Order: sequence, then C-alpha cells, then structure tokens
Amino acid sequence: MPHYIVDASVVIEYLITGPYTQPVKEFFETLTDQDELVVPEFCLLECTNVIWKQVRFNSISRSDAKDLLGVLRALILRRAPMKLLLDRALDIALNNTLSVYDSGYLALALH
Repeated sequence: MPHYIVDASVVIEYLITGPYTQPVKEFFETLTDQDELVVPEFCLLECTNVIWKQVRFNSISRSDAKDLLGVLRALILRRAPMKLLLDRALDIALNNTLSVYDSGYLALALH
C-alpha cells in the first residue's frame, strides 16, 4: 500500500482555490483504495487556521468556513501522532533553519 505524506498546503489547495488547486485535485483523483494519505496530527489544526484566516481577512462567510470544515473532515487522512517524532523534528528544524511544523512533516516522512 503506497503511503503519501501530504502537508497542510496540499490539503488546503484541495479545499480552497489557489495556484496549485488543479494539480492537487488531479493528484487526489489518481488515488486508489490502496493508497493512504498520511498527515501529522497537527495538520487539521493548520488547515482550520487557514480557513479562519479566509473568514478573517478574505471575507468568506462563516457558513462557507463550516462547509470547508465538513469537506476537511470527510477527507480520508491518516493522522500520525507526533509525540515520538518531536526530537527528530526539532533536530531537523535546528539543523536546517526550518520551522518545527515543516520539520514535523520531514520527520514523519523519514520515520
């Protein structure tokens, strides 16, 4: 079973039209029942924060935001716990001048 680790920017491009929405939707369309999308447990919170920003700064309605949350919840994403990967994520962040959030995705991929 192929595993794909996707970050919040990919999930958000699926939910909210942006410059990479078309290739992201094409990627999602190529997935089969054998494929698994894996995200760090904090990905859903990151995505929800982007939706909040859309309401706060880009004037989408609360109703549209709730609809987006419904689509987000419906996506079949395996949420990976990060507790055991925190040390590795911090090391990656410190060694590469990256945020710990971004490094969490890398630590998960390396795991």
